Amino acid sequence: ILKAWDYAGSPAGSDAVLFGKNLIGAADPAGGVLLAGDLSTTSPDSLSHAALMSTGGGSKPAFRWGPRALASSGAVFGAGVDILGRSLVITDGSAKVGGSISAQWFDRDGTPLTGEFLLLASFAAAESTWFETSPLIGGGVMVRRMDWSFSAQAVHAQALVVVASGMASVQPAPDWMVARPDTMLQIARRGRGYAVLPYGAKGVACSQRVEVLAADGASCGATDFPIAAGSCDTHDLTLGADGTVIQQLPDAMETVTSDFTHSCTWRWWTGAVK
Repeated sequence: ILKAWDYAGSPAGSDAVLFGKNLIGAADPAGGVLLAGDLSTTSPDSLSHAALMSTGGGSKPAFRWGPRALASSGAVFGAGVDILGRSLVITDGSAKVGGSISAQWFDRDGTPLTGEFLLLASFAAAESTWFETSPLIGGGVMVRRMDWSFSAQAVHAQALVVVASGMASVQPAPDWMVARPDTMLQIARRGRGYAVLPYGAKGVACSQRVEVLAADGASCGATDFPIAAGSCDTHDLTLGADGTVIQQLPDAMETVTSDFTHSCTWRWWTGAVK
């Protein structure tokens, strides 16, 4: 069931229905969610290996485009949407080139812009590996590898490549992206720069830092958002479209209400990254 809410948190229109499995999602910076995997908008018995753009239902059509068949038969490992509304779906490319990762671009109306193309060669997964993307100023995306460690119960992120918008063109990520592991990159300052946001981590200093970068990666400064003294297990630090920094408190600082639930507390700094 896909639901939609307005900016006040009130339900917006009726729900939409989607059937699927092995799905990967990614947000469209302009609104909407890209979904890719085995899916159908009509029946659980008619799943196809495809992608679609969902608006979440509500007063608008539930699906802006799709389902559109994927050129790759491999499992979906990641997805992303750039600021031009173009969607990148990342898949297992082993059927074409052994041990590789492939990708495909779709235009803002769902028209395929490329076939399956090579994204990464000689790929080796860890315990649990997937890919996430960040939209880039001017279009295109940065692709980062995500590795989850079950023993450490922590995630490691590393920038790998950048992909030009709508093109089967892959370049190594620039040094300034590679030099900031375990972070996500988000367009900020009304499209003039980037915010570098830390992923959650275990047993780290109980404070989180937001760094602001110019479009070329030059550092413009950083601000710390302390939580408490000592160390703690942090959650991902997030940033609203208006520059509001949003910080979730560590689980250890929450009130346990039962064996399976606890309170959740967020703090925010309105327009901190303008």
